[in-house]
Amino acid sequence: MRILVISDSHGSLRNIEKAIEAQPDAKHVIFLGDGEKDIEEASYIYDDRIYHIVKGNCDFLSDNKTSDTVIINGTKIYFTHKENYSDVEKIVSQAKKSGARIALYGHTHIAYENYVDGVYVMNPGSITAPRDQMRGSYGIIDITDGGIITFTVRM
Repeated sequence: MRILVISDSHGSLRNIEKAIEAQPDAKHVIFLGDGEKDIEEASYIYDDRIYHIVKGNCDFLSDNKTSDTVIINGTKIYFTHKENYSDVEKIVSQAKKSGARIALYGHTHIAYENYVDGVYVMNPGSITAPRDQMRGSYGIIDITDGGIITFTVRM
C-alpha cells in the first residue's frame, strides 16, 4: 500500500496536483497542514483518493484536528502539523502513546526521515517553500508484507 504525504503547500494547488499525478498508486493522501484549501480543492479533482487532513498553524478557521491517527493496511499512523512539539523525541513519544508505528509531522519545511525508538518518523518538507535550499518535496510510505519503507521525493 502506497501513501502520499504532503505538507505546507501554502497556496500551491499545482504542486499538489503534480505529486498526486506522479504517484498514481497512492490511494491514501495524508496532508499535514498549512494549505488546507489546496488539499480540499485537490480532493475534488482527484476524488479517487482517500484524504486524511490535519490543520496547520496557518489554516485559520479550520475545523480539522491538530493531530490525528489512522490505520492503513493494518499499520497505525500518527500525524500532526506541529502541535507545539519542538523536537522529534516528543513526536515519537506522542506516536508511541497512541500505539502508532509511523509518526508524521510538518511545519519545519525541511524534509526528514529516521527510525527512532521503534517508530518510523517523517517530515515530507514543504511541497512549495522548502527551507533547506532544496526543491519542494513530498513523502512516500510503502507498507508491505515485508515491512515499511519511507522516502522523500524532490519535485
